[in-house]
Amino acid sequence: MKRIEPIIREIWGMLLIYGALVQLIGMWFVIDKTGFAIGLWVGVGLAFFMIWHMHLGLSKALDLDPSGAQKKSMKMYSLRLLVICAVILFMLYLKIGNIIMTFIGMFGLKPAAYLQPSLHSFLMKRAGKGR
Repeated sequence: MKRIEPIIREIWGMLLIYGALVQLIGMWFVIDKTGFAIGLWVGVGLAFFMIWHMHLGLSKALDLDPSGAQKKSMKMYSLRLLVICAVILFMLYLKIGNIIMTFIGMFGLKPAAYLQPSLHSFLMKRAGKGR
């Protein structure tokens, strides 16, 4: 297996922090704590998958000509969407987890991606490799 890029690890780290914060804060306000937690962490897991899959798709698409890259990107997007829908339908069928929390967990992708440059700068300064 190829080595995971540092940017992916940093975004995954931010997703874990996001998930932990939502879990710690939200647990005080819900009745169904188990459904809350399952939904949240399934969503965070889907966000992990989405980041990895987007990175994989973009890496492959950059090696193709423009029309091939567009087709590859659409295939990868469709597969990602299919996996997300399948997981959500599976949760609905088995009546496990809170679907709203699944979407909130997946939404963690946004702040994680936006905060990644700040985390990267912090980590580089801390390691003594400041820009």
